[in-house]
Amino acid sequence: DGLAISECLQQLVPEFFNRSWRSKIIPEASASWRLKLSNLKKILKSMEEYYNESLHVSLTNFPRPEVQLIAEQENKEHMSRLLQLLLGIAVHCDQKEKYIQGIMALEEVVQHTVMALIQELMSLETPSMVQMEVYKELEEHHQQAREELKAFQMENESLKQLNHELQKKYAEQEDNMKEITSEILELREKVKIHAPDDAGTPG
Repeated sequence: DGLAISECLQQLVPEFFNRSWRSKIIPEASASWRLKLSNLKKILKSMEEYYNESLHVSLTNFPRPEVQLIAEQENKEHMSRLLQLLLGIAVHCDQKEKYIQGIMALEEVVQHTVMALIQELMSLETPSMVQMEVYKELEEHHQQAREELKAFQMENESLKQLNHELQKKYAEQEDNMKEITSEILELREKVKIHAPDDAGTPG
């Protein structure tokens, strides 16, 4: 119904998506697809204005989300497009570092998907210095995550090898102990056989 997205927008850029703007979003619109549509139209229009006025990015070549399909059918493809625009705003806001860190905490496959969505938005127009810095930062974080994963995998392999060697040494020591124990038992038997019979001597 657009309420969650409007809340996110207000948290991301409160000076643009302010209380006055938020008051125009109809609460409890989920009961009617027409009310949902009204909310989503307002949200999309404001997001497009923000991209144009604040980010200086034209969305002319961006596949525009069909908010009617979202309101009537909960169309996932068009909903993902709307959320993609929200994602683009998140990585450009004042708290972008916080959200970038959140992206880097995702699984690697999800990271690739999110970064592809961000790159698609950035490719709409010649990237500004800010956009280049954001994407560079994402790339650096992603590279760092890959290196950390590689280091972890190498360390894991080393630990596996060490564990294998320790198990091998333990098995060898266990065999040695068995052999020594067997020899001791044999010696005891020999001692018993050769021991003099001192049951008693005549007095």
